[in-house]
Amino acid sequence: MVLIDDPLYPGFCRVIWNDHVKEMTGLPLPDRSTLMVAVCKVESVVRVVMRPHKNQSCQSRQNDAIPALICDSALC
Repeated sequence: MVLIDDPLYPGFCRVIWNDHVKEMTGLPLPDRSTLMVAVCKVESVVRVVMRPHKNQSCQSRQNDAIPALICDSALC
């Protein structure tokens, strides 16, 4: 896990898998599951520490063509 030091994106982290695969779906299922458990643990800690305020701009995008998952974290 790497915490990115960027004032424009507070709390931005990366969970890095050291073995090379082209896509996450290229990982064997047990490794993919291990990675997702790590991602969820990091998200949980970041949410506790950062206590993000979710605003309406992200929620309103759920009906747009662009998935809400890629909503700009600076707005959420």
